[in-house]
Amino acid sequence: MVRKSLSVSISFPRWMDDKIAEQADKHGVNYSEYVREIIRDHHQTPFDRMDDPVVCRDENGEVTENVEGAA
Repeated sequence: MVRKSLSVSISFPRWMDDKIAEQADKHGVNYSEYVREIIRDHHQTPFDRMDDPVVCRDENGEVTENVEGAA
């Protein structure tokens, strides 16, 4: 049987978690439904875009720019 969804764990600052929960409630949807919608419609997100997003941190939480893949 093929699963149609999966659970994903991500970290948010607490203020962002609060804002997501608040907006989900305001729009009458649950947390996951709201997150899916803002991902689908990212041009209308209530969050400011990052100028220089960090997409990689090492096991110590340090920002890295490794060009090599995993060992």
